[in-house]
Amino acid sequence: MEVIILFKRIRQRWRKRRQARNARLTSLIKRPVLPQNNLAVPEKPITTVSKPVGTLVPETAFIEPPTKKARIFINYQDEQHRPLQQPDIFVSELGQRLQITIPEIPNYYFNAMTGITSHVVQTSQVVTLHYRKQTGKAVLIYCFDFDDHHLLKIPTFAVGPIDTEYYLTAPAIAGYRLYLWAGKLRGRFSKQSQTIVCYYRRTNWQLVQPVNYLVTITTTTSIYPEPEQNQPHPIRLPRGSVWKVFKEVQTTETTWLFLGGAEWIKKSATRRLTSQPSLSQ
Repeated sequence: MEVIILFKRIRQRWRKRRQARNARLTSLIKRPVLPQNNLAVPEKPITTVSKPVGTLVPETAFIEPPTKKARIFINYQDEQHRPLQQPDIFVSELGQRLQITIPEIPNYYFNAMTGITSHVVQTSQVVTLHYRKQTGKAVLIYCFDFDDHHLLKIPTFAVGPIDTEYYLTAPAIAGYRLYLWAGKLRGRFSKQSQTIVCYYRRTNWQLVQPVNYLVTITTTTSIYPEPEQNQPHPIRLPRGSVWKVFKEVQTTETTWLFLGGAEWIKKSATRRLTSQPSLSQ
């Protein structure tokens, strides 16, 4: 009985001590004070810090610096670096793409370009377009025998840049001398072809004149294909025959009579007729 009473007393003491301890803990807890308008105070947002991926670029790196103006000078020159027209000037910016239009210049064709870049790299950039003269049409040279009009040699020609001067001389041909020419031996190459015709006469022919008269053969004579030829035709003209003469050629040695075709005889073997004879077949 005494034991039970003792146990109850101990239990009561332990309960009182626990209540006193709980009271002390409760007094230490501070409760939030609500505002008078009974509105809840918003909680402070929770900030989460994430680990950055890669390298962060400062915002100042994206600020474009002020652009620099640039002037582009376009020159147009020929092969001797002479200007062909006034330079063109346009304004751009450093780093901008550089695009140039190649203009057409009369009588020239575009050949090369210097100072060109894909982008503008200088505040004062010079680009030069180089042109070359177009080639003009040919100047043809023909050489004919003035007396029988046959071609003496294969035609020659000269070419050069348009609007440049040419100085030509008649070709030298063995056994012939230049008699006259038609066309310009001195001129300028152009877009139109030009022709020079040179006429020659045999070197030993002193006088050539067309005639129209009859001769009689005074002695049997040979017929030659050309004057001053050593090889005559196989047929000879008989004494007393009458022939019509179309041309006289006086050379340094003798005078030749042209009977037509390829027949020439020496004048010394003939006598000119003053009247029209009755010709027999």
